[in-house]
Parts: sequence; structure tokens; C-alpha cells
Amino acid sequence: MTTPLLSQWQTPCHLVLQRNQIVLGNGLRYTRPAPMIYEQQWLWDSCFHAIVWRWLDPACAWDELHSVVAQQISDGPDIGMIPHMNYWDGRGAAMWGDEHRSLITQPPLIATAAWLVHEKSPNLAALQQLYPRLAAYHTWFTHRRELDNDGMVWLIHPWESGQDATPDWDMAMGFDENLIGSNAASSGKPLSTSNLLSNQAYYQNPHDNGLRQARIQLVNTLRHYQCDAAALRSAGSFCLAPIDFNAIRCADLEALSRIANTLGLTDAAAHWQQKANQLQTTIQQRLAEFTAAQFIDQPALWLALFGGCANQTQAEHIANSVAHAIKTTPYALSNVSISHPAFAPARYWRGNAWPPLIWLLWSGLRRYGYHALAQTLAERSADLIHQSGFREYFNPITGEGLGSEDHSWTTLILDMQCSNLSHHG
Repeated sequence: MTTPLLSQWQTPCHLVLQRNQIVLGNGLRYTRPAPMIYEQQWLWDSCFHAIVWRWLDPACAWDELHSVVAQQISDGPDIGMIPHMNYWDGRGAAMWGDEHRSLITQPPLIATAAWLVHEKSPNLAALQQLYPRLAAYHTWFTHRRELDNDGMVWLIHPWESGQDATPDWDMAMGFDENLIGSNAASSGKPLSTSNLLSNQAYYQNPHDNGLRQARIQLVNTLRHYQCDAAALRSAGSFCLAPIDFNAIRCADLEALSRIANTLGLTDAAAHWQQKANQLQTTIQQRLAEFTAAQFIDQPALWLALFGGCANQTQAEHIANSVAHAIKTTPYALSNVSISHPAFAPARYWRGNAWPPLIWLLWSGLRRYGYHALAQTLAERSADLIHQSGFREYFNPITGEGLGSEDHSWTTLILDMQCSNLSHHG
């Protein structure tokens, strides 16, 4: 990627982020995921936004991270939890019973984002401000979500995964294939602006709307059990410990260790690294249960690379699976294998190309030295955006853009191009 070609991405990505930035009256600012549909602040979205902002305006990157931790819970059993949504307009009460935040979290990428921003634009003062909040967040995971003393954390709602409606959650949500509907049904295009006021309620497929209503109803169960994961698991509610979520946490624990070490907190750095090592060992043991053929059909396992959770043989299985998927899917990669009976490339999370998952896999491939494969993945992503613009997600078969337009996390293409340039430079 030459500098002139790189500049072709800088301007459009910057424009998307600038258009979506919200300046708050209290001096904070954040980047909304997309106009009209996603006006609030989401945790892992803001982490992705900060990762991109570091190439364009580091001050915006740091502000993104400061704002997303501003509603961190400060008392009670969930002290330290960073919510998956901040409602800066005070409209969260109807859903969550709290005007300003949700009661659940999202994949912990915030220490990873902070470290990447610091690497590009060192700012010890910003790290010192963030570190106590990040340490409290991961301490909360240990106290509230590690249920089996093996380092794995458990999720209590599909929204916590960031992958709202993947078929992986169907059984745990009480659905079977007869209730999900035809996978050939169309979905993903917004209806009209009048129907875009309720965040994600804009999909045409009635079965997908049914799944969404079930996720909304689950919030009432969480509130009843006060988000106690152990109690929810005992009650038979949705409660899972996915490998991909935990792999993301591994990377975040490693980043938190590096931040602590940079701040001279050597004992804390050793503690966080030990936590990461324990979780990596547990995930390697889980991956050992899968054959090489099974890796091909389970893209969620591929994110083990992001957290350094695969041994070399497992990493090779994943790389071969990615190479196979690239050969069989015209555009980027799908979050659901095309051989899966639930694969539906135009339905929300039922078989789409999602920029954040592509970025996580791209990062993991680079971590394990599969640079050529990572570069192919980046090129496929660039093809998608050239064809369909900065969309929320894409049909991996046709390349059609789906979901919201001018979606902020799709600017991750800039990070893939800039990082590739730095690697070759």
C-alpha cells in the first residue's frame, strides 16, 4: 500500500468519523456508530473508533476512551463494570431501569485500544487516568463472571458478545430451526426513517424481529436476578462462556499488563499477565476438543488467534480454515460458515461480513505471522467498501452493503492499511 493509495482511505474515513462525532456539554465527546439508528455510545464500537482515530486525531482517540468509561458502575455488586451502552441523552430507563447506562457489558477491548493509541501517540497522563478504571473492570469480570475457577468469563445476554443474533445463541435463547424461519428470507435494509427510532428495530425479516424481541425480553430476567451470572445460570437463563469473547479478554489482559508495566506497577503487571496466561491455557484446552475439519465450520474459534490462545497446530488449523473460507466466499468472510444450515447472508448476524470481526481476525493472523493471509483479508475488506460504502455489515456472497450507512466501525479499513504500511515500512 503506497502513501497515495493510503490517502484515499484517510479522507473518507475521517469524514465518516467527523460526521458521527457527538460533542457533549460536559466536555466529553464520542463517536456514534451511525446516524439515526445508533445514536448512543457503545463500548466495543468506541474502542474500534479510538483505534482508527489514533491515525487521524489522537486527541479524539483519547476522548473516545475517556467518555466510554465515564458511566462505569461505582458501587454495588457490579462495581467496576463498564456498560455496553452509555445513554448520554438519559433515555435508558425504559429498557434498563437506569437513565444513563445499560446493565451489561461488551467484549473488553478498551485496554487494547488504549495501548494502541499510546503506542501511536504516547500519553502517560491519559494512561494514568484510565488505568484504575480498566483494572476495576477486569476485577469485576473476575468477581462476577468467572464462575468455574478456570479464567473463563460467562455472558448473560447475547448483546454482551457484540454478535447479537448469531446462530450460536439460538439454543441458549430457547429457539430451534423451526422457529427461526427461512434462511432465504430477505433482511438487512432499513425500512423508512420513521422506523429507525428504536436502535436495531429496522430489519424486514419477521423472524429476526422475533429474535430481537426475545433479547429485549431477556433484559427483564436480568433485572429480576440483578445480573447475577451464577444465579442466572442456575435458573437456566442464557449463560455461556464463548471462546471468542474470552480470547478478546486475553488480549485485553495482556494490554492491561503492558499499561501497568509502563506506569511502573510491576506487581500489577505480573498479576494481569498471569490472568492472561491462565485464560490462554484454558482456551487451548477447549480448542483441543475440535478436529481440523471442525475448525473450518466454526469461525468463532478463529478469534482465538487475537488473544494468543492457540498453540501452533491450532493456529495452523485456523489459518487453513481462513484460507478455505477466502476461496469459497467472494467477499471478505462470513461470521457463519456457508455450510452451516442457518447460513443466511442477508439476515442480521446470520451469515454476514462484519468489519469488527474481520479486524479481530486480521490482527490475530498477524500476531501468528500469517501476514500474507491477513493482507488478503484486508484487500477483500477494501473491495467491499469500494463497492458498497461504509455500511454496518455486508453480504459476503454479493458484496451488498447492509444495515446502517456511514457506519463508524467500517473505518477500521484505515487501521488495516496504516498498520500494513508500518509493517512493510
